[in-house]
Order: sequence, then C-alpha cells, then structure tokens
Amino acid sequence: MIKKFLSKFDPKFAIMGSMIISVSTIMILSIIINYFLLINDAEKEIDLKLDTLLELSSKGLEGPFWNYDYETAEDFVLGILKDQDVFKVELRDALNNTVVDYQKADIPPKDLIIREIKVYKKDQVIGLCRIGIDGQYRKNKVPVILTRNIVLSIVVIIVLILIVYFQKNTLHEYLLQLEENNKQLLESEKMASLGALVAGIAHEINTPLGIGVTAASRLEALNNKYIALLKSGKMRKEDLVDYMNKIMETTEILQINLNKGAELISSFKKIAVDRSNDLMDRIDIKDYVDKIILSLRHEYKRSKHTIINNLPNITINTYPGRISQIFTNLLINSFIHGFENIEEGTIEINGHEEGNQLIIEFSDNGIGIPKENLNKIFNPFFTTKRGSGGSGLGLNLVYNLVVTKLNGSISCRSKQFEGTTFIIKIPLNLDKGSEELNINAKH
Repeated sequence: MIKKFLSKFDPKFAIMGSMIISVSTIMILSIIINYFLLINDAEKEIDLKLDTLLELSSKGLEGPFWNYDYETAEDFVLGILKDQDVFKVELRDALNNTVVDYQKADIPPKDLIIREIKVYKKDQVIGLCRIGIDGQYRKNKVPVILTRNIVLSIVVIIVLILIVYFQKNTLHEYLLQLEENNKQLLESEKMASLGALVAGIAHEINTPLGIGVTAASRLEALNNKYIALLKSGKMRKEDLVDYMNKIMETTEILQINLNKGAELISSFKKIAVDRSNDLMDRIDIKDYVDKIILSLRHEYKRSKHTIINNLPNITINTYPGRISQIFTNLLINSFIHGFENIEEGTIEINGHEEGNQLIIEFSDNGIGIPKENLNKIFNPFFTTKRGSGGSGLGLNLVYNLVVTKLNGSISCRSKQFEGTTFIIKIPLNLDKGSEELNINAKH
C-alpha cells in the first residue's frame, strides 16, 4: 500500500519517502531497544556501586577497633552514609549482635537493594557489614535519556520531511548533509566518552575520599576520648602509647588515600582539559599514555587484565586530546571485544621513532578478529555488539582522528583466537598547516 502510494510521485520523492519510513521505523525500534539497554546498564551500575562499597567496608573493618569502640564504628557508618546512593548501613559482630544500624529515613525506598559481606581477620570471621542502596534514582534517569532520544528522532524525521517537500536540493547537497550528520555522531561519541571518563574518575575518587573521611572521623573520636581521659587525671603511660599508635596508624591511612585522590584528580584534569580544548601541545607520549591508563582504571580494576606501556619517553608536538581519545577507544575496544570471556588478558603498547614519525603498536592477546570482519572494523556503524550497546563508531572515530586529524595512518593485523595489533603512524612534529591540507585533500 505504501509502495503504491509513493509510486504516484516522482522517483526522487518516492526514494526520499521510503527513506523517511525506513528511518522512522529504525528509530522507533532503536528507542525501544535502547530502553531495555539503559535499564540493564542502570542495574549493572548499581551492582558495581554495591561491590565497591562492600569492598571498601571490608578493608576498612579489618582492624578490630569497631568491635569494641562504638564511637569509631558509628563514625565509620556515618562516613559511608555520606555517599548519596547509600540508604542503610548495619554492622554486626562475630556473634551476630548488632553494633551499629543506621538509615537515612524511617521509610525505606521502593527499590532498596541490600547486600552484605563477611569481614575476616586472618581467615576468621570477625563480623558482618550490610549495606542498602537506593537503586531507583539511577533508573529514574532512563526516561530523561529516552525523552532526549525521542526528541532527537522527531527532529531528524522533520528534517527529512522538509527535504522531501523542498525538492530543490541536489544529490550532492544530500551527501554533504549525510556527511555532516556523521560528523555530529562522531562528536557525540567523543562527548559520551568524555562523560564516561568524568563518571569513572568520580567513582574512583569516591573510594579514597570515603576512607579519608572515615580516618578523619576516627582521629576526631580518638582525640575526644583521650582528651577526656587526660582531663580526668586517669591517663596512664599505656594509654598514651596506645593513643600515639592509633594516631600514627590512622594518619598513615589518611595520607595514603588523600595522595591517591590527588593523583586521580591531576590525571583527570589533564585528560579532560585536553579533550575539551583540542589545542596543540608538546607531550611526553609515555607519560601521557600512563595518565590515560590511570583515568580508565575503573574500566578494568575488577578484572585481572594487565596493561604494559613500553612507549619511549619521546616528546611530540600534537593534539593531546585526540591522542587521549584514540587510546581510550582502543583500550575500551580490547576490554569489551578482545577480552570477551577472558578473565586475564594483556595489552602491550610499544613504540619507536622512524624518521620523522612515531610508530605505535597497540596489541592485545584477546580473541582476535575473524578474517571476514577485518576489512570492516573501521567502517562507521560496524559492530559485533549491536544488541549489547555497541554503536559501531569507536574504531571509526579512531581512524578519522589518526588519518584526518593527526595526518597519520592506522592498520590492523589479527587472527581469530591469536590477538589483535593496531599499527599507528603519526608525525613527531605535527604542523597545523599540514593537518588542514590533509583535511582539504580528503574533501
């Protein structure tokens, strides 16, 4: 029926009409699929959050102080409750007696998820920590994201309708418009990656800062306790020695975690600013890639994967933000695709100078790429994870950044079940004029 209706118009109109119907159908299906993917991602995010909090709690409670010092246990619980996601924290001793049990409100949230972990000391159970997290707030973000996608879809459909209505555009203009849309998609992929970087770093910083808050609270509790003992005139030499030991132990914990937080912030600041500004600068390639790896620690810290950076300490003149995007996409590509169903993988990054170029070999010992897919991996929208959140733009973005933006080249060699290697060649001293000439040549 639709085909018969469209056949009444000129061929160009019929083609564009079919395109509108096809695109509309695809967008509606994408929105439906995206809804379930977003819900699934929200649940995975909640699981990761709970696992991280429980891991933090078990480490923080390894010392037996919380079993006999109620104030310290209370401070520890209140420190965890400062996390915006946490609704309830409960500590129990080895005899299953409640030590501390706090929650933020009398009425629990509808989507309260509770997990617990046993606390060990030298293979002996010394207690239990139970944490409840409000999972609803993450799922509430799903309608917002879907609304944005629906609005975007409607805008695209309206634009296509206007193109059909005003048939004065040439085929060349249509192709230019499609090319511009592709650029916008690539830009969206870059911004989404930056957003993931921000979220990951925030998640990483939360752990050392949480421990720091707990340590600071313990210092305050110790000071109050022993000052009261001193004022009462009952302080003994043994009390003073015990106080100094606890102060030294807690101060060391505080210093270690604050230094870790400062290191994460410094790394994030450098990477995020470079991606946002996209300015040319001189960088030590090895040190810069180390910062990128640190900023992505949240992507692989719960796995047994290893990243080996063997790049030389060479200073190059380039666009750091583009270098960051390239390595971020390659690393995530290895985590998601290369190490699928592999618990312990290795990524090795090697490099050397060759004339006026830097040759980089990025290798993983993952599952490799089937021969029939090898010549498609840089194509836009090609992905083997279409039903699992893959956009098919990751390696296409890498290709465009290397070839178009950095005036270089990239190739790939791989055999299924034998790993994958990307060979990247970029100038040691990128001249802005040569980059612009390269872009114009491709048009």
